[in-house]
Amino acid sequence: MQDKIVYIQWLYGNVCNYSCSYCPTLLHSGKVRYNNAQQMETNMQYVVSSLRMLDREPAFAFVGGEPTLNPAMLPMLKKLGNRRLRNRLVTNGSAPISWWEEHYQYFHTVEISYHPDYADIDHIMEVIDYLTHEDRGDKINVDVAVHVTHNDDHWRKGVIAYERLSKQYFDIEPVWVYLKLLYSNFTKGTQYLPYKTYQLDYWHKSKGMKFNHTETMYTGNLKYDGVSRARHDFNREHIEKKQGNIKTDFNYHNFRCYAGEDTLVIDNKGEVWRGWCKVGGSLGNVNKRNVNWDPSYILCTKNYCRNGFDRQARKFKH
Repeated sequence: MQDKIVYIQWLYGNVCNYSCSYCPTLLHSGKVRYNNAQQMETNMQYVVSSLRMLDREPAFAFVGGEPTLNPAMLPMLKKLGNRRLRNRLVTNGSAPISWWEEHYQYFHTVEISYHPDYADIDHIMEVIDYLTHEDRGDKINVDVAVHVTHNDDHWRKGVIAYERLSKQYFDIEPVWVYLKLLYSNFTKGTQYLPYKTYQLDYWHKSKGMKFNHTETMYTGNLKYDGVSRARHDFNREHIEKKQGNIKTDFNYHNFRCYAGEDTLVIDNKGEVWRGWCKVGGSLGNVNKRNVNWDPSYILCTKNYCRNGFDRQARKFKH
């Protein structure tokens, strides 16, 4: 029988070498420093060993901050052993090729967030080429999310990068390049920035969709940069419903939720939670070695499941 995969997001710190204007300060201020490298290594061993004793195989999503700046990353990854891995790395792609030479084999998917104001596109392409080289024994999936705001100059920079990357990797199977719309209330909601008509028309075409501007046109008196232009009021749920990806309002109140079995979240202090919603309270702390790794399902107390990671957990009507 194949071991059950448990998806884990572990937030080690908020250290980052970028300071993007659209990124909340709490995600890149550097105030949450990495813990002692030895402690992080032993904590990883504790998590992996505890779950495998329950025939559960951990699959980590390494996020930040910028996780490639974590000095303990390599010894932590080595604690995973030689099993088939489904680890995901979310990075700005700025790490040198020497870093990738040491670490690449531990990742199933690498998501590169391309930030137009900072990213070196030639280096990003060098990283992609290295990860997708024909010598790689196991295919590494590379997702390149080109971040764009509604600012005309920033949008232009992003589209130039997107078109160059898309053209270069059009027929490379494990590479997916896409434009990523950004939220006006990131970490607190799913409301997008007030993108302009020409921007959303381009974005929809990149997705193979048609754009009906009357559905989301903002009718108030919005002015940005001294120029009055049509802008749009919409959120993630509007797009997902339009794409046919969801047929629900994500209200799982009083559902049986298997977060804690399907998913886990570990914060920078070592506290373990079922999900970012933190329903049911902490399951324990990896630093204290007192985590309940085998909790039963919990009845959801929320009227809306906001976080995409939390939505991965199975949910059934009570």
